[in-house]
Amino acid sequence: MAIRAITVGIFELVGAFSWVGIESRWLIGTTGMMSVLLGILLLASPGAGGLALLWTIGAYAIVFGAMRFALGLRLLSAERHDPHRQATFAG
Repeated sequence: MAIRAITVGIFELVGAFSWVGIESRWLIGTTGMMSVLLGILLLASPGAGGLALLWTIGAYAIVFGAMRFALGLRLLSAERHDPHRQATFAG
């Protein structure tokens, strides 16, 4: 993960300095710097970085699961109110 973050960051920095005519190049440069910094921090302390990565993935999984559950309840409710209507994600 650290090497990937550094590699992606370097490509983003190169893109930010070489792409002429693209608006908000500073945003690409900022994300590139943040990616390189993240990679360096992960290399400096892989234990803490791995633990933080696990917590982030866990929190994402919980939020994503709750959103899917709520969507399922909404679709079920829509189907019960109008059984002939085909349930869609748009509501």
